[in-house]
Amino acid sequence: MSVLCSTYGTSLYIIFNPTKCCLFKIGKDFSKTVPALCIDDENIVWVDTLKHLGMYFDSSKTVKVNAFPIFVQYLSFMSRSANNIIPCRTVLK
Repeated sequence: MSVLCSTYGTSLYIIFNPTKCCLFKIGKDFSKTVPALCIDDENIVWVDTLKHLGMYFDSSKTVKVNAFPIFVQYLSFMSRSANNIIPCRTVLK
């Protein structure tokens, strides 16, 4: 199948970059070992967590969205913003 994709892509002037590609398993057999897949004689890496459009997906029986990294970024942003927006310079008498 990967040879077919590579051949079809080449005919449309699309070049696949295996170093930027990854493979992700979802379904009842997600934990089984799968043989390596190649595009243009280069292996594509299998990953347990996939980042797509800022969202993180975890490999499991069903699609699981991992929002923890986004939550941490949000808290970090809010703590920096609060420190910059609300400076405490007023002294109450």
